[in-house]
Amino acid sequence: MRLGTSSGSNALSHSVRRLDAKTGKVSTIAGTARRILRRWRPSQQGAVERAARIGLDKAEDLYICDVKNHRIRKVDMKRGTIFDFCRHGRAKADSEWRTVRQHTAQRTAGLDFDNQGNLWLALREGNAILKLDVAAGTVHQAAGTGKKGFTGDAGPAKDATLSGPKGLSVAPNGNVTWPILKTTRFA
Repeated sequence: MRLGTSSGSNALSHSVRRLDAKTGKVSTIAGTARRILRRWRPSQQGAVERAARIGLDKAEDLYICDVKNHRIRKVDMKRGTIFDFCRHGRAKADSEWRTVRQHTAQRTAGLDFDNQGNLWLALREGNAILKLDVAAGTVHQAAGTGKKGFTGDAGPAKDATLSGPKGLSVAPNGNVTWPILKTTRFA
């Protein structure tokens, strides 16, 4: 899927579509125009609600931030099926980080993979950056206390307060960057 194609999410039509560079044709990879959440369905029948961000792992399987359902959905591109990767589905923040399958993807606004295959998430309403060890199935707090704020410059990332991170990017050297969109901080 990486070579010669481009994919994008279509949040308001609840789908993810692909443009094939060779043929110039557009096709739906996942989702429908309806909001009904279905698991283990053909990916074109498994609805997502607000597919905000997408990413590909090393196996070229697709991960989708299903914002309204508070989930990360995974599309097995070889089988063409969609299922919940993080499936707790509650808007409420977890008091402790759980296993990947039990974790709440609380309004996830960004995802990216590092070179080791870890999935990084920016939790907009959770005010945190998480690292999910996909192989081990564990969740690790990387930055943010979960409380909204703008503190922690030059201090430990886990002690910093974040104000609704709305995306992130993992550089080849492992550094994680996220945008600051809403703040009242003045120099």
